[in-house]
Amino acid sequence: MELILAGRDVTAEEVAAAKASCLALRHGLQQQLRHAGADAFIVPAATGFPPPFHQGTTGDPIMSIPWSHAGLPTVTLPLALAPATGTAPGSADAGTHKGRARDRTECMEETLPLGVTLAGMWNEDEMLMDVAMELERFIAVHANVANPCRYRIPPDIRTAS
Repeated sequence: MELILAGRDVTAEEVAAAKASCLALRHGLQQQLRHAGADAFIVPAATGFPPPFHQGTTGDPIMSIPWSHAGLPTVTLPLALAPATGTAPGSADAGTHKGRARDRTECMEETLPLGVTLAGMWNEDEMLMDVAMELERFIAVHANVANPCRYRIPPDIRTAS
């Protein structure tokens, strides 16, 4: 409510400057994509491991700010599962529980997703979804589906440690 009330004090000049800032960022980001011949940016969805569920937070939103400010479409895909204890995916204890392999239910209760965000061009939401589906297929092919708690992350995709 505080933010809504504060909005009454925003001047027309401040609104115009904010809109210009959004458009300038959008133009710059789209120019980078065009120059690279790419359809989308791919970035980590977060700066680190997700906080445990019981903390009641989704973590720091810093990685989504540029795309939101520029008004660009985004889609986030889970890439791997990290144990809620903060153990890195693929570590020795990531796929076992009390000396035995975990089943999918145990895995989902004790893990948190690590993901990537794709950001596309203005008004190109459908193209971004095509790119996301292609990446999702790539991930599925390279995932270790025999162990639902340990996905093999392709070596050309870097993750935060």
